[in-house]
Amino acid sequence: MVFVCFDRRGTTTSLAPQIRHRRYIIGETVKYPGQIILCKPKHRLGARWGAELAVARSNCPLIASAEPPPRAAGEASTADSMSQQPCPSKRGDGSRAAPTNGNLHQQLCLAIEKAANWDRLQFASSHDQASASRLPSAMTQTSFVPTTSEPGTGLVTFLGTGTSVGVPTIGCNCSVCQGGHPKNQRTRCAITVRLPAGTLLIDTPPDLRTQLLRERIGLIHAVVFTHEHADHIFGLDDLRLFPFRLEHAVPLFCTEVVEEVIRRAYAYAFSEREDTHPGATPKLQFQRIDPQPFEVLQTQLTPIPMKHGPHFEVFGFRIGDFAYCTDGNGFSDESIDRLRGVQTLVLGALREEPHPTHMSVDQAIEIAQQVGAPRTLLTHTSHKLDYDETMQRLPAGIEMAFDGQQVEISL
Repeated sequence: MVFVCFDRRGTTTSLAPQIRHRRYIIGETVKYPGQIILCKPKHRLGARWGAELAVARSNCPLIASAEPPPRAAGEASTADSMSQQPCPSKRGDGSRAAPTNGNLHQQLCLAIEKAANWDRLQFASSHDQASASRLPSAMTQTSFVPTTSEPGTGLVTFLGTGTSVGVPTIGCNCSVCQGGHPKNQRTRCAITVRLPAGTLLIDTPPDLRTQLLRERIGLIHAVVFTHEHADHIFGLDDLRLFPFRLEHAVPLFCTEVVEEVIRRAYAYAFSEREDTHPGATPKLQFQRIDPQPFEVLQTQLTPIPMKHGPHFEVFGFRIGDFAYCTDGNGFSDESIDRLRGVQTLVLGALREEPHPTHMSVDQAIEIAQQVGAPRTLLTHTSHKLDYDETMQRLPAGIEMAFDGQQVEISL
């Protein structure tokens, strides 16, 4: 049997024996919190559909699995051991309540209690573990992470560390793209910074939805943009749910150039036409920035101007003892001065060879040595850089960043 438990109240270990059980009908909608569904193996697709439905709800559901215990020789069948009990339901107590089975219910409760302590929950019966591997990992998360940090501290999460085309690169048969090393799997560049007043996002890459699900980040309070290129803005629509949950527009901190590009690319989001329904378009509010320090979520950010080839200027940002500087290949003396004293420096390093708009690994090492940060992480790295091989060549204090990496910072 596959048991799927939907409990929006979070009371995962307080199920009473009289909670009603009933068989799952494919395509059926879950009608109320705490409903338990029993599904035969032949209905695995239906159970999977139900799990997807539950995950889409506002609070994370609990999805657990269990098998009925083997029956000893001479033991009565499951049907013989089932007893009709009065139990509460949406329609009240009485004959419409489905029969319950004490053994199965006890095992379900044990499975739920065990699953409540897992970092990742299973969604599979013991006879079909393969079905679990086909589900997105976000479906098996217990909860979303906190959205705020302790006073004076922050937590940086690397959502993506790859180039504009990501790694693996489409159509490439190189060893990095085909090798399957987890730290060579790089989505487009972005980070979140968990601050005492909320979660800050730097850039909205096209991979944003899957990145946030992977890291279990359920809310974004503000966004800062480094520049206007497609790999840094074309996930903007994935912010749509956050204004709806926050009940106010999400502030976007960017330069005038970035604002103009976003307004053209996402004209529907800034139309004066009234939405057909709540959440139809993302509610966003621009906040113009320049090279001067500014405040986001009660935290000061200091822009770090950089050249991005001959035609573009981009911003890095310093937040406390941390600085994030991707996509640049030219730093002025003033920008270097703004970086002095950071404990963790993030720099873009596209590949070993020079590039007209991005720094190479050697150029990034040179900037890191000028700044003097104890720790430097390289991001925006292409499939030309294998994680293990590059790490062996880098000097002490400099390392490759990877998707999902976290860094604690002081504000």
